[in-house]
Amino acid sequence: MVQRVVVVDGNQIAAENLSNFVMGTYIGVGALMFGLYWLVGFFTPHFLADDLGLLTYIIAPAAILLSAFFLLVVLMCAISFEDPITQIAYSAGISYISVPIIRDMGWIGYSDTGKVIGYILVFAIAFALLNKLMKYSFVLKATKVVGGIAIFGALLFPFTNSTMDILKSAGWL
Repeated sequence: MVQRVVVVDGNQIAAENLSNFVMGTYIGVGALMFGLYWLVGFFTPHFLADDLGLLTYIIAPAAILLSAFFLLVVLMCAISFEDPITQIAYSAGISYISVPIIRDMGWIGYSDTGKVIGYILVFAIAFALLNKLMKYSFVLKATKVVGGIAIFGALLFPFTNSTMDILKSAGWL
């Protein structure tokens, strides 16, 4: 029996670790799907700008359906609150949004050090709350419903824009 040894360098190891992270977490899959959605929304109008003839009747609806599928996967990944990496992402978002509000209320100063300390404190509090609250099934279900509605509303605008761009490029609007 012969055993083969493959010599790898640091770039190959980093690429494998990155691919494991992307495909092993909800945030990674959601980011990948949003990137694919963006690519479909960006390139389809360029393809449809050329006269494709009968292919227009296949490509335009397929692109709209593909965009809808990608955004539904993004929605499903975005409401996976039980995943710790998703909790970290939401804690960072909460910290980014709430620190300017807290600073305007006068609770922390306007210095750079105060801002950094505020970000760290709000992040730690938000992560601890999310981590504790998501252990209760009722809170998890309610958060998924409310978060799903909010994220669906946030994703509806880009989907409407890309759909209108595709329809205009196809000459249907």
